[in-house]
Amino acid sequence: MMKFISIMLLKKIIKKCPKILEDLKVRGLSSDTRTLKKGDLYFALKGDKFNGEKFIKLALKKGAVAVVTTKKSKKKINIISVNNVKKNFSFCLF
Repeated sequence: MMKFISIMLLKKIIKKCPKILEDLKVRGLSSDTRTLKKGDLYFALKGDKFNGEKFIKLALKKGAVAVVTTKKSKKKINIISVNNVKKNFSFCLF
């Protein structure tokens, strides 16, 4: 997990952010629900052993402001669907 020194707007982190979510305030980044804090942006990464998409509900329950995933959602929740979650996460780290 990565913590910001100050709060950032989602539109500064995710380039193709849905307009309705652009002004969400993000406190940190997380790809692990065990360390996720309220206000974090959760990246549902797919790994060799775990699929972060299986933890989306938990991330939202723990207070994630939004989730970056390859899954599409018809529900009115803060899901940002992208083609490549790892690519988006790596852009945030630099």
